[in-house]
Amino acid sequence: MDQLVTMIFPYWFNPILPQLDHFLFGVYPTVWVQQWFSPWLTELMHFFYGVYFLFIPLVTICLYLKGQRQKVYHFLFLISSTFAVSFILFLVFPAQGAWVFLREKYTIEPKGGFFLALIRFIQHRGTIRGGAFPSSHVAAAWVSALSAWRYLRPIGYALFPLTLGVTLATVYCRYHYAVDAIAGMILGIFVYITGIRFLMRRGLE
Repeated sequence: MDQLVTMIFPYWFNPILPQLDHFLFGVYPTVWVQQWFSPWLTELMHFFYGVYFLFIPLVTICLYLKGQRQKVYHFLFLISSTFAVSFILFLVFPAQGAWVFLREKYTIEPKGGFFLALIRFIQHRGTIRGGAFPSSHVAAAWVSALSAWRYLRPIGYALFPLTLGVTLATVYCRYHYAVDAIAGMILGIFVYITGIRFLMRRGLE
């Protein structure tokens, strides 16, 4: 994706997203939030950002162990659809994340511990510059939480507050603009609803 994201439009739509952030909130949220930086909050937010990586295997494995094999396929269909739509949007609206475009505005370096170091290690080796809008991280987290609420209610109770944390963490950690997170949440909810309706119409739900 990092190599393909500008294959349709060979330039970045970078100014649009921070301008939209500023229009909606009166500030650049990823810059404004640095006044609240503290080691414990930075660790908490990077924990939220990182715990997302467990959502998909957690829901998949729990459904499988409960013998709900068909629900595993349904969940993976919803997740795959979420990423497919996100990647298409990355191609038609290539934009770099706040950590790239607004880096000169940041005046405070976050300090943390294990989770900050872990996420930086992952991001430096696996992130893409052009996957800002929408946040697929947020979208997939919401699909996971909603699916868990439908199929694995106790796990759904746990995933919803974590998903809210993921949504906030994408902005706090400077990986996304606030509008990216909002768009990711909307996309996740939309894909979940339309995907479930698609399955129901075929008598699979």
